[in-house]
Amino acid sequence: MFAALSAPGPKGVLKQEYEHLVLIADPKTLDEIRPQLHVEVAKRMMGELGKTLTNSILEDIEKS
Repeated sequence: MFAALSAPGPKGVLKQEYEHLVLIADPKTLDEIRPQLHVEVAKRMMGELGKTLTNSILEDIEKS
């Protein structure tokens, strides 16, 4: 799962490298990731976007 691999995960959060996080993934993946979030990651979640952006042009992604 690419999203899980590219996420900062608890390691960066526990080192205080991230204060605020936003999770962006397609709705299905978002549903799978949410329950697996480390408690410290979940505390820093400022928002999430459940949207499929695969094959979208940069302009459309920036609008999201």
